[in-house]
Amino acid sequence: MSVQTNMSYRLFVKNFPKDATEKKVRDFFATKGTVTDVSLKFTPEGKFRRFGFIGFSDPAEASKAQKYFDKTFMGASRLHVELSKNLAEKPRPWSKYSEGSTAYLKAHPQEAEKKKREDEKKRNEEALKRQREHKEKKDFLKDILGSLPENEEFKEFLAVNQNEQLLWTNDEAEQNKKVASTSHDDEAPANDTGPETDLSTKKKLPKEIFPHVVVVRNLSFKWKRKDIKDFFKDLSVCSIRKCLKPGVKGVAYVAFKNEPDLVKALEKDKCFIERRRVHVLKHIDRAHRNKADRDDKRSKKAYLDKEIASDVITDTGRLFIRNLPYSVTEAELEELLKPFGPLAELHLSIDSVTKKPKGFAFATFMFPEHAARAYQALDYTTFHGRLMHVIPGLAKPQDDPLLSKAKGAGDSSFKTDKAMKMKAQAGSAHSWNSLFLGANAVADVMADKYSVEKTKILGTEKGESVAVRMALGETQIVNETREFLEKHGVDLSVFKQNTTERSKTVLLVKNLPADTKDKTLWDLFKGKGHQAVRRVILPPSGVTGLVEFNEPQEARSAFRRLAYTMFQDQPLYLEWAPVNVFSREATVEESTSPANQDDYTEQKKSEADHKDKDLKETQMQNSNKSIDQKSEDTYEEGAVLFIKNLNFETTSDDLREHFAPCGAVEATIATKMDLSKPGKTLSMGYGFVQFASAKDAMSALKKLQHSSLHSHTLELKVSRREVQVARVVARKEQKYNKASTKILVRNVPFQANRREILELFAVFGALKTVRLPKKMFGGDSGNHRGFAFVEFVTKGDAKRAFDALCQSTHLYGRRLVLEWAAEEDDDPEALRRKMAEQFTEGLNSKRLKKSDLMDTLEGV
Repeated sequence: MSVQTNMSYRLFVKNFPKDATEKKVRDFFATKGTVTDVSLKFTPEGKFRRFGFIGFSDPAEASKAQKYFDKTFMGASRLHVELSKNLAEKPRPWSKYSEGSTAYLKAHPQEAEKKKREDEKKRNEEALKRQREHKEKKDFLKDILGSLPENEEFKEFLAVNQNEQLLWTNDEAEQNKKVASTSHDDEAPANDTGPETDLSTKKKLPKEIFPHVVVVRNLSFKWKRKDIKDFFKDLSVCSIRKCLKPGVKGVAYVAFKNEPDLVKALEKDKCFIERRRVHVLKHIDRAHRNKADRDDKRSKKAYLDKEIASDVITDTGRLFIRNLPYSVTEAELEELLKPFGPLAELHLSIDSVTKKPKGFAFATFMFPEHAARAYQALDYTTFHGRLMHVIPGLAKPQDDPLLSKAKGAGDSSFKTDKAMKMKAQAGSAHSWNSLFLGANAVADVMADKYSVEKTKILGTEKGESVAVRMALGETQIVNETREFLEKHGVDLSVFKQNTTERSKTVLLVKNLPADTKDKTLWDLFKGKGHQAVRRVILPPSGVTGLVEFNEPQEARSAFRRLAYTMFQDQPLYLEWAPVNVFSREATVEESTSPANQDDYTEQKKSEADHKDKDLKETQMQNSNKSIDQKSEDTYEEGAVLFIKNLNFETTSDDLREHFAPCGAVEATIATKMDLSKPGKTLSMGYGFVQFASAKDAMSALKKLQHSSLHSHTLELKVSRREVQVARVVARKEQKYNKASTKILVRNVPFQANRREILELFAVFGALKTVRLPKKMFGGDSGNHRGFAFVEFVTKGDAKRAFDALCQSTHLYGRRLVLEWAAEEDDDPEALRRKMAEQFTEGLNSKRLKKSDLMDTLEGV
């Protein structure tokens, strides 16, 4: 994984005016984009080098600025503007201050000499390689030919078949070589003026430098050159010198022609010369020794730093990123890091007053190897115009449970330990019923609403069921809460979706005491930052609310500080709300603390309640009319078309519009679950179109056969399984959408009886029947089976009861699950027959091929 290097955020600008400053340069380039960084370069003495780097927040702005400012004038200086490259792609150096440039080598003769030695070493290695290859080739020919090269007949054969052109070329080369040597010999005496000239020439020549030198120590005091030559007899010795330092004896300096001889000479270390063990060491010139030591130390330190960094990252999986632009957001940083692997935590530090980033962040990856990969790829790369520096982050400090116990008063109980564990795991807690209300909170809210004592709410003087009364009270509070949340811009449909993506700024606050006020939540969550909270949505019951923060960092801080803490003798339950939980932005009234607008809020609340009451009555009347007037749809046989080769982007609405001119009534595209995106579906490329009559279907088949929809040619056929398809679709609609007079109630507690079910549903209208099927066999014979059928007289009453009780109604602590019952669900014989069919199909079912499935759907 690597960053994109073809997109540059920075410009490299040369030939600035001598009086250029950071402010002048920033103002000059700010006309073409948002400048995030200005870096002007100076010498160690403080002299301006007249070039620098300009960073932009977007690559498009950088490219636009480069095209605009290149070869333009700033003052009297003509600028040269280029797109900057990363450090790994830096071009050839050109300045006398940059290592590797020709001007730098001229200013530093020692570096030039070192470079010369390195080049010579490379040449010697290449020469040795060529010699080795030539020898291997010669040995190979010798092994193949054997004694043939010495055979006279073989020599004659080679001479006859030799390329004549090659012979002529060689002869010409030899003649040129002879002419060159002759001319050189002829010119030599003219330049030769005798021994004096040679002496003067030698004086002018620089001292000969031998790059391949060894030091031989522990020689006898009377050693001779002959002894050294015999010791290195197999090597090409250039020079043998004594050490001229006073008092130093038994030391010799031996120079060799090439690097291989030097290596072989070093292998003779600790060998004997005239019964004396000598030490052969490589000689390093004093002028280069100090710099070489510094380079070695520097490279060794860099290597150790890399090793330590890799070890730390492998242990922690955490990175510390600094030199970030002050305009960066947490979402942009997350987008940069996500390609390397999933993130466990990302924290962009911001200033508590200005709410601006401080320029550094912490990123923790779920897998340490992903953090190591991000470290290697992103360190010293450009991000929004600034050069990022990524270093290993230490492990996040965590509280030790033993230390926490020691600090607490008294011995820690099991309850305290469990509370500490829940607080530590609060961030990873899964979502549960967001609108759940405890029985105690329901009783408190009802007592406060009807101005009665709590004992009367829980009393059974009239023989009524307390469980039914609490269930109805919970239903009323939940519906009021839903209406309040929807009125304040909360999209309740997101709570039903199976998605793991959560908001980073919105908290769901649960288990609040009854009648909690807005001001209390504002004061609780604002903490030290007075502008941390954007809005607080708290229904009139004050049991469950939503708190939105301005910054993700402030929301995380409040979550860690308040999760599972005691709030008015009750633990505070916090949960991250789903993404897009708000359908609109906060209004001015919602963004203002209640302390500044108490009177205004009360007035607005009373007006809104009256409007909501009128609107609710109007909507109820309209819904009853639509439900009562709705009739069963009947379709003629042969009025369904099967459509193939649909574009995967085509929707049911697009398909319906395409067939609308021919009288299409309904269009459906077959879909399947998207495993990569839970809660979403994918098109399967085929669908069905329902017409009012078979005549319309045949007309559409003739007109729209092979027509094009979203660049796909459609294939149409008459579906011969329209009755079966209609039955399947109708069953789904009855379960989820289609309203009838009969409701199937699941998850009925076993201690509930028929009278309590009757009391619960009788509030919403006249009942026709209430049936609670019972077990026929076993030790629990006579008890009901955990579900019930409730049938109303009218569809309007049934729809009202379904909408009210399906949200979050609990009877004896168990949540009731409501579905629209099919006509045959209430018939015992039909239920037994259906169960038998499902059991038989389960035993005999086989995995169908795609071709068999398509043939079955087409009815062929």
